[in-house]
Amino acid sequence: MMIALLLLFLFACAVKAAWLVRSRTDAPLLLCQCAGIASAVAALGFGYALLLFADVTDPVLAIALACAVLLAVVWAWPHAAEWLRSSRLPRLDAWSAVMAIGALWFTYRFVGFSYRWGGFDGWAQWNMHARFLIGETDWKALLETRFAHPDYPLMLPAIIAVGWRALGAVEASIPMLISAGVAALLIASVHGAVRAWAMRPVAAAAVLFLCLDPDFARCAASQYADTLLALWMLLAAVFLSRADSASRQELLLAGFFAGCAAWTKNEGVAFFAAMLLVTTWISRDRIKAVLRFLLGAALPLVVLIWYKVVYAPPSDLAGPHGIAWTTAADPQRHWTILVSASGHLMQKAPFFLLLLIAGMVYWRRIRSRRIMALVLLMGAASYATYLITPYDLAWHVTHSADRLAHQLVPLLVMALATAFKSKPLVSAQPC
Repeated sequence: MMIALLLLFLFACAVKAAWLVRSRTDAPLLLCQCAGIASAVAALGFGYALLLFADVTDPVLAIALACAVLLAVVWAWPHAAEWLRSSRLPRLDAWSAVMAIGALWFTYRFVGFSYRWGGFDGWAQWNMHARFLIGETDWKALLETRFAHPDYPLMLPAIIAVGWRALGAVEASIPMLISAGVAALLIASVHGAVRAWAMRPVAAAAVLFLCLDPDFARCAASQYADTLLALWMLLAAVFLSRADSASRQELLLAGFFAGCAAWTKNEGVAFFAAMLLVTTWISRDRIKAVLRFLLGAALPLVVLIWYKVVYAPPSDLAGPHGIAWTTAADPQRHWTILVSASGHLMQKAPFFLLLLIAGMVYWRRIRSRRIMALVLLMGAASYATYLITPYDLAWHVTHSADRLAHQLVPLLVMALATAFKSKPLVSAQPC
């Protein structure tokens, strides 16, 4: 029964969100559908966390979910028939066959990289956090487990916990389904986002690139929090790239998905700050644009601030063992970062390096400078983090650089797609 309610909730939210985005007639249906489903998934992550903070019982959780489903259905019902009538099966042609082959190869690689409980971060952090959230014990016991990084946001653990409580058992199938579903949603979002800018062959090439990237499949299977973060980053960047001074909905959605990124991982907080900077930079009416962006991010920010201020201990970087900013002037640290990162990325994420080289070659042709600005800002934030890390620097770089690359690959693919034969932009400003 709980699973049926969850599925109905996802469908109803997808209908309404898709309709809202499609009020701009140029918005591709696939992008709208992905944004709608992602919004529903995010709602589960926020809603369950809020219920935890309020110390609700199982009956209250069931009632809250039923009310959410009822609200979503009532909200979406007036537009459901028209939305379904406008939906059609994808056109089957040579490009569809290419993408299908790529999807099959990605599935093969994904299964090959999969472990029962994911990689180390999967079971030691995200799944472990979810175990504390399912009601078997007081969830605040999580805050005392320093090994599991209790300061990390709870978006992914909350989604996993919802699945476990709906299933009535702690099964590895739930994290597996989430990792596979998020990866598929990210690939579909890349296709829909590229189709908003470029012709079908370019979108097919973007999908094929992701499917053939072995690091993308590996991280999607074992480090699936980074894939979820990459999804929020992509959707936020795409809606920001489509926004102009009059596009209220795009700015609201950009803020919402940027807030989702902040509630998923600590790196997402840096991405939210980067989005806020770019929003301020690109807008003619900066005050109005920033207010709309922050309004969209209101719910994620409330949940994040509530958790960080009331419950979570300081992060490793902000704690007493963090390295002072004065160490950033040490030339040896800069050299270690460059050598360790380049060597590790050449071994683990060569496709990311190819994208960076292509970005430099086609820089003048890239039309979405907003997305490239976000990539550069995130790169700068990661570099600054390495400079002040309290961990062994070489170890930290070699254990995280490929995951940071995984988060940025969809953004780079999207940005490069705008360098090729494109559709006319609807934005009133240059991007």
